[in-house]
Order: sequence, then structure tokens, then C-alpha cells
Amino acid sequence: MKKDSLLPLFYSLGGAALLVVFAVTNLTLTSNQVTPKLLIIPIIIGLLSGYLLGSSKKKWLEKTRALNESAEDLKNNLEKVEAQKILTENLMRMVNSIPLPVYLKDSDHRYLLANGQYEALTGKSWQEIKGKTDFDIFAHPIAELFREQDQEVVAHKVGKTFEETVPLKDGILSFETFKFPLVNDDGHIYAVGGICTDITNLKKVEDSLNSQQERLDVVLRCISEAVIVTDCDRRILMFNRKAAELTEHNADLAHDSLLEQVYSPNDPHTGNDISFWREKDGKRVPVEYQETEVILRTRKGRAQPVLQKTMILLDRFGQNMGLLVLFRSVTQEKLSPLEILDSEARQTAQSHALRSDQASTDNPDQPVKIMVMDDDPLVRKTCALMLGTKGYETLHAQDGNEAIAIYRSLLNTPNPVNAVIMDLTVPGAMGGLEATSKILELDPDARIMVASGYSNDPVLANFEDYGFLARVEKPFAVNKLIQSVQNILEH
Repeated sequence: MKKDSLLPLFYSLGGAALLVVFAVTNLTLTSNQVTPKLLIIPIIIGLLSGYLLGSSKKKWLEKTRALNESAEDLKNNLEKVEAQKILTENLMRMVNSIPLPVYLKDSDHRYLLANGQYEALTGKSWQEIKGKTDFDIFAHPIAELFREQDQEVVAHKVGKTFEETVPLKDGILSFETFKFPLVNDDGHIYAVGGICTDITNLKKVEDSLNSQQERLDVVLRCISEAVIVTDCDRRILMFNRKAAELTEHNADLAHDSLLEQVYSPNDPHTGNDISFWREKDGKRVPVEYQETEVILRTRKGRAQPVLQKTMILLDRFGQNMGLLVLFRSVTQEKLSPLEILDSEARQTAQSHALRSDQASTDNPDQPVKIMVMDDDPLVRKTCALMLGTKGYETLHAQDGNEAIAIYRSLLNTPNPVNAVIMDLTVPGAMGGLEATSKILELDPDARIMVASGYSNDPVLANFEDYGFLARVEKPFAVNKLIQSVQNILEH
């Protein structure tokens, strides 16, 4: 760079020297005397012409260098653009290969990116999504929900997982969506991204498990045996009402306690404690026992003989999951079914007998008929067992249509349906609300009670407004169910 700045000087000196030599040569050849005055003009002309030529050369070199630099920069920029293009293409290929809906929105909530899975989810192409907001793509309530989630992520500047159930083109779907902010070097959020996981089937499985749990609770409530289930660390996972009654422990407090803290039987011959665990290969493993009589020490210190059986619970890989303990009172084995009812049920036996006589005045030899409408056969069987302890005859209907048909067929016979236990919700078929309305049209004096596993249902809160005489919640408690039936029979 310094060398280029000296070019005018070098060219000026060179030009002056060249013209001086040329002038001296001419003067010598023409036999003229060479004097300083004669050389002044050639020197000045040489200096000026050399300076002009040097300046032009300098400018040309500078422009050439600038052009070379620009060309190099352009080349570098083109290489960067090409690299960026390749990176973007690879990124989009990667995003599109993710089997989950993925998207990115700018600070104005407009879509910057959406993969093929998200296009399939929305039912729109990328050209229809690009630059649009959720309000351009989804129904207003759904768009509002997504906007609130985005704003929450921006406000807290951290990623967050949301669970939502929304109606889309493929039906009502449930998602677990992780939304996250993108932050620039200045700390400002310039975009919000999201990855959606479809959990619709998982929610169905959860609902199914909850339904199975509800059925299991019903069974555990009504069976005559005490049941305790532990995990492999001896902590109680399940403790039914009969177990609480025999051990005199609170069922809620027993949950998660060690088995030995709640249930600790003794050998009736030696008086020694019976251990449910033994050491094997340095590990504590459960012990199975065939049904045998043991002495149970209750929480209040009472000694009670019980028949006990234990079973090891194994998963499908044969690994230990815990222990199942079944036991029942030895005294109970010697009593009749009426004698083994709890105190509340025995107190209502006389009332039931009176009502049964009243219900069958015209047909004293006919039992009281109770129809149970429920889509779950296990619930129907359980109700039959419960009601059977009081001598009731049960009829079963799996939905509202079948209940109406049964009620109509017996309405004008000597032995009609005396009361109905109506399940409120039957998926895919007529439920209890509509069926009750139609039965009351057939018989305004019909005695119907509503049953549901959803305690917050508005119909349960105002059951009388819908023609029901009583309500009962699932899972059923024996005494409450029987008392409710007796109450509507006396209505």
C-alpha cells in the first residue's frame, strides 16, 4: 500500500530524468551549449507528465485491487450462501423426517417453519401455512389456546410442556406439546418453536385403566375377603375395606406403610411372628403360603383367628412385583350370609323385610325385582352380588334401549320391575337420562335411581329434576347401595 502511494513521485522523477537526457542529447547533437536554463522546461514537463502517469497508475492499481477484493468477497459470500442453502435444506430434511409435528413462529406469531407432520395435522400445505397465524389456520377457540401458550413461553423465557385436547380434521385429538423460545445474542426472543406428541391413544389407555381401577375398587369393596397388595419393597399399594375392618387400621393411613406395620400375624401353635419375606442371593424375596389359620393382632391389640393365604405377584417377565395377602375371619366361616353383613346392613334388614312385603302384597311369593342398567358386565354382576345378600332379584340391561324393553315387557305382568338402577353414561348407546325419560312416559310411578362414576356431573347434583328418586356414586358401597334401593322402594 505504501509503495503505491510513492508511484507519482517515482514517475515524476523518472519523467524529468528522461526528458533531461533527451534534451542534453539533442543539444549535444546540434552543437548547442548545454545550460541549466535550457533544462528547466524539460524537467518541469517531465515532473508533471511523470506525476500524472504515476497518479493514473496508482489509481488503476487501487481499482484493480479493490475489484480483486470485491471478487474475493463475492466468491466468499457465494460460498457462504451456498453453504447456508445446503444447511437449510439439510435442516428441513431433518425436521421433515421427525415423526412428530414441528413448527416455528416469529415474534408476531407468524409461521416461519412447519414440517410435513404439522401439515398433515392441520390439513394445510406449507404454502397455506407460511406467514400465517394460528387464527388463519385453526378455529378461534383453538387459536386462542395456542396464542395463550405462546405468550406464556415468551413471558417466562423458558420451555414448557402443555397438554391439550382439541378437535381437528381427524377428530378430537390429545397432544403433549413442548414449546420453547429462541433467543438472540441481545437476549430478545425472536421466535417460539413447538414439538407435538399425539397422546390420544395414551389417554384412551389411561381412561381404560381408570375404568378397570373403578371396577377393581367395586370388586374389592364387595368381596368378603380382606385384600392387601404390596410392592417388592413391602410397601402397601392396596388395602381394601375388609382388611381395614379386620386389622382395625385406617385404609388411607395404611397405604404406603410397610406390610409388617399393619398386618403382623402369629403362628397359633408357637406364637412366633410369621414372616412374609426371606433372604435369597442377598435379596429379600416374598414367601408364598397356602391357606392356613393364623392369629392376627389388630391395631387395638385384639387377637383374632383368620385364614390367610399369600401369593407372589410376577410380571410378564417373571420378575417379582410384590405380594398379595388374602385373609378372612375364621368366625365368619361359621356364620350365615345375613350374619356376616356389617352392623349397618343388619340394622336395615328389618326395614327391608317390611318393604319387601309391601312391594309384593299382591304377589307375596314373588321376589322384589331390581333392574341394573350398566354397559359394564362386571358392574352388573357386582350389583347382583350386593343386592342378592338382601334377597333381591336382579335383571340386567347393557344400555337404555334394553332397559326400556325389559321394563315395558314386565310392566303389566303380576311381577313388574320394582326399581331401576340406571347408569348415567353409556358410550355409543342410549344412556340413563334418556332411558329414564322414556320409562317415566310408560310408568309415571317408576322408581329409578341414577348411578355414575363422575361425582361432579350436574345430573347427580340435581337428580330429582330429571325424574330420579335417588343417586348413588361408583364404586358402589354395599350398605349405601342397599339403603338407596330400600329408600326408593319405600317412596
